[in-house]
Amino acid sequence: DSGKYFCEAHVKYSGGRTDKLTEMLTITVKSPTIDELVKVLQKVVTQIEEDKDRIQENQQNIKSMKKDLDRNVLGIKRDIDSTKQNIENFSSDVDSTLKIMKESVDTNTQNISKVQENLKTMVANLSNDVESSLKIMKERVDTNTRNISNVQENLTTMVANISTALIEVKNQVNEVEKFHQKNFKPPTSCSNLEMYSLEEREIVTLASGLKVMCDTKTDGGGWIIFQ
Repeated sequence: DSGKYFCEAHVKYSGGRTDKLTEMLTITVKSPTIDELVKVLQKVVTQIEEDKDRIQENQQNIKSMKKDLDRNVLGIKRDIDSTKQNIENFSSDVDSTLKIMKESVDTNTQNISKVQENLKTMVANLSNDVESSLKIMKERVDTNTRNISNVQENLTTMVANISTALIEVKNQVNEVEKFHQKNFKPPTSCSNLEMYSLEEREIVTLASGLKVMCDTKTDGGGWIIFQ
């Protein structure tokens, strides 16, 4: 509490001599006002609204990224299917050509067989490459999906924490208001008026009903300026 306090200390020196020190201290305790608490609460609410806007923007960006990924994967799948079909058509054409060549030129049968084997090997290698690329793309998509899920969970946790903090601040402000309304008693003299007001001049209604202006600062305050 604010007020004047008398402090006393006993000192014992190494030589055995003792001494006593005394001092008068004036302590003033100031509490935050309701307006200050409201300003702090307004700043917190503004920050929360800004965070909500950023969260919504991030969520929209995440959705847009997922749509782009889905479109890319779909496009890759279509390209793979088209490539496979082209390969199959090419292989079919090669088989037909080889058959014709075998029928028309018996002497080139061995060479044609080798060409066919080489082509089949190329097709098999290309098919393996395509499957490997598709597997890598699928792993990347799965990884991105997990990362997006983690970001969404983190954003949800942040929103919940901010909401909890806002509720706690609001409860504290309500408790301060209730305490102030319950315990505040208007002053009836100029004495100790600095405990009730931070202003240098303050209007006070005396116990007699007379209104006066008090000086709360000059020489420690407590002066009636005029009535």
